[in-house]
Amino acid sequence: MKSIIRITLFSLATIFTLTSCIAQSGESKLTNKKQTEILLIGTFHFHNPGADVAQFKTFDVLRDETQKELEEIAQKIVAFNPTKIFVEWPYQDQNKLDSVYNLYKKGKLKISKDETNQLAFRVGKLNNNPQIDAIDYNDADFPFEKVMASIKKNNQTDIEAYISNVIQTFESDFNEKVTSNVSLKEILYEENSKQFREEANEFYEKILTVGDNTDFIGAYLTSEWNRRNLYMWSLIKKKTTQKDERVMVLLGASHIANIKNLIDANKDWKTVELIDIVEN
Repeated sequence: MKSIIRITLFSLATIFTLTSCIAQSGESKLTNKKQTEILLIGTFHFHNPGADVAQFKTFDVLRDETQKELEEIAQKIVAFNPTKIFVEWPYQDQNKLDSVYNLYKKGKLKISKDETNQLAFRVGKLNNNPQIDAIDYNDADFPFEKVMASIKKNNQTDIEAYISNVIQTFESDFNEKVTSNVSLKEILYEENSKQFREEANEFYEKILTVGDNTDFIGAYLTSEWNRRNLYMWSLIKKKTTQKDERVMVLLGASHIANIKNLIDANKDWKTVELIDIVEN
């Protein structure tokens, strides 16, 4: 019996030693792996579809000053040389995106105000990127009206005031920028700032607490928001190969705020900010 126990303990010790060696070997490989640089560009929707909770005035991206800015931004990104460009376009419609992008490269696409056309296509054509990659997962739920109903039902006036203040402030600040002709670069830099991202993520953290102990509608909305972003991050990882040393991601600013947290937890990736690319 004692010999069996000794053999078992020896076997376990051997397994633990081998596992430890494998783990250390894997860790070494991960540590030595060259990080993929990922340029994060969070933005408002140039074409203003009115799909967000807050309602914004339309920023005219076709005016001459903004077109010059977009050209400057694109040229700077070309110097960064992203081999992959990921955009907020339904992932299952990649064929349609390919078709539209090919028309753009041939100069046959009707002018559109959306950020995919104005920035991603512009960079892709200048940088000779053969494809723009669609990564948006839009099958997630966003029951905002149910969240607000639950807030009222449970008399959570502090959360109601917080949400109302955030939406009104964000809306009025942006609309004031549009009215005062603030430059596109200034808006993009602000929407990619640490403060903006922290406030965007805090909004969904606050919604987690909506409802009583038997009502998880707030947690459900936040989980669906996180799921959408997690799926996009999954597609970025799947579509990025070892040959891709630098990639670009163009999404709504709140998506980028959430996804950056996922990237920061991954040692194989290094985030790059738009302001550093354009201003340096």
